[in-house]
Amino acid sequence: MKTFISLIFVIVIFASFCGCSRVGGTSGTTASGKSWNPKTQALDNCANVPQMAGFIHDMKAFYENLHNKQWAETYKQRNQKFRSLVSEQVYLKEVKDSAWELVDYEVLPPIQQTHDSDGSNKIVTICKFIEGPIEHTAYNTITWTLEDGVWRPDCAGPIRLAIFGQLSR
Repeated sequence: MKTFISLIFVIVIFASFCGCSRVGGTSGTTASGKSWNPKTQALDNCANVPQMAGFIHDMKAFYENLHNKQWAETYKQRNQKFRSLVSEQVYLKEVKDSAWELVDYEVLPPIQQTHDSDGSNKIVTICKFIEGPIEHTAYNTITWTLEDGVWRPDCAGPIRLAIFGQLSR
């Protein structure tokens, strides 16, 4: 019994020192070796609002995909207006060999939920983006629309990669 309790104690100590990082595996480093540590407290504060759970997931997934340069996924996550104006082929060609990277981001308060004149749900966020490879900080307001059960941004937010600013709004 003593050995069992000692083993449990060692496992708990090991887990607390080695296994407790951010939920969802979002911490890490960028291609340039900088720490990936999104500041999403303003977003996480909305987690107790049931209709925000999907939004929180979709927003974090979008920026995680940008950070990881999962370009095909980020294209699919863009809103219908953007996808109707920019073909996936053009989008992927533009970003294919880019040195650009999303170093980090921060969601700033307030997060505002609104309804468009057509009755569609929208959420407006303000974010701070740190872009690389030469570090640059940008702030942007992003309007997210619920389309086909997925929250999609009207613009990516970061501005240093040309395709992000084209035809997005």
